[in-house]
Amino acid sequence: MTTKKFTSANIDEALEKVARELGEDAFIIKTEKVDGLVSVTASTIEPEKKITPETNEGSATRTTYRGNNFQNIINDPNLKPTLVFGQPGSGKTTFIRKLLLDRNDQNIHYLRDGENHLFANTNSAILAGILECDFSYGPIRRMSTIDGTKVIETDIEDIDQGEPSLYEKLIAAGQIPNAIYVIDSFETIQLSLVEKLKPFIVYNKKDPKLSNYLKQSDVDRISAAMFRDRQGYEIEADRDTLRAMLAIDTSQNA
Repeated sequence: MTTKKFTSANIDEALEKVARELGEDAFIIKTEKVDGLVSVTASTIEPEKKITPETNEGSATRTTYRGNNFQNIINDPNLKPTLVFGQPGSGKTTFIRKLLLDRNDQNIHYLRDGENHLFANTNSAILAGILECDFSYGPIRRMSTIDGTKVIETDIEDIDQGEPSLYEKLIAAGQIPNAIYVIDSFETIQLSLVEKLKPFIVYNKKDPKLSNYLKQSDVDRISAAMFRDRQGYEIEADRDTLRAMLAIDTSQNA
């Protein structure tokens, strides 16, 4: 096994060094910012560690947020472990960028769950460099622990593995108090996952002026909307504003 640390001025150059020396199938163990430079630790062998949900009496009690309580996540001075999941391209990384940049948290460990590949999900690695936070790729089932403040990003197909799934166990045990499901335009909400994980649902509306294509039943499930304005992306969680933004236009059916 070869494990090495590569340091460069930015994440792209560091990943190129990893590819040249360890190959494109190298596993990214972590990224960090050191003295203004990006440091990437990579290995030719995937770590074989397994995470086990805690179920004893000392386990944290899960905090369940609903509806307008989504604002509690944004305002909580101590962000608890948070799972962000959705379809590829739904806007998960954009949401994480907005959430964490606004919060300006310290000591965040950002994990991108999934089978590791050096050039897979590079947006996540680039975002970690911008946030100057610890970052790692790899299947969560092989991580040794999720202790501490951590944001976990994963695609929806990696959620529902096993019965019950590992994420379902981690949420039930209180190790992941917050779950956020990001959906995009025209997307069907997978209600089975909503029932299992009890997540907040964030609608990536992109442009607030675009027509709304959600069903009314889906509108009632949305906890927040993310949209782009002149300053960048914004997150709207106020219930009254949210209802007006996502209101179904019935005039065309008259």
